[in-house]
Amino acid sequence: MSQQQNELSRDIYHSLKNHIQTISCLLELYGNYSDSDSYRLGLETANSKFFVMAMVLRFFEKEKEQELQEVVRSLFENKAYEHEVTTFKANINSSFCFDVDYTLRLMIVLNEFTDHMLEIGGEEKIELEIEGSTLSNDSLELKISGIFSSKKESINGFRLELVNAFLKPLNASYEVEESDCGLTIRLVLEKI
Repeated sequence: MSQQQNELSRDIYHSLKNHIQTISCLLELYGNYSDSDSYRLGLETANSKFFVMAMVLRFFEKEKEQELQEVVRSLFENKAYEHEVTTFKANINSSFCFDVDYTLRLMIVLNEFTDHMLEIGGEEKIELEIEGSTLSNDSLELKISGIFSSKKESINGFRLELVNAFLKPLNASYEVEESDCGLTIRLVLEKI
């Protein structure tokens, strides 16, 4: 790709990021003035997805491809800060790099899984961990774990439908493992 095309791509990502951040601010404002808890929750849920998109685009303003470790760490650090997570660990032992389309879809999936873990943890302090390891030259496994002090609800159908829709083009699969006091999601990504 020529330098002119790279500059054009960065300008487009920058512009998109700014537009998404404007939408995010509007959603937050509407939510602050709403009397309906369900309406406010819906706006917060939508805003969470816009935040992820803006965060990913911020990374791609700088480089054409990004190491997964840095993008994931940024998302999880923000989640840990927002929700006062007791313990947070992110360790991805891989130098896998992905383009913007792949990264956007993957980060929305990770956002859905972590939001679910934070929701079922409620007011309780939880431990949140993500680990990544290379399974082969062409695949990477991400393991997202949430540990709670007591048994919580299962992951719901809407979240799984959204996750499935975003994972299908990525040639990725996942498994959900539930225990008495935790939830672990194993996500296997194939290079495409």
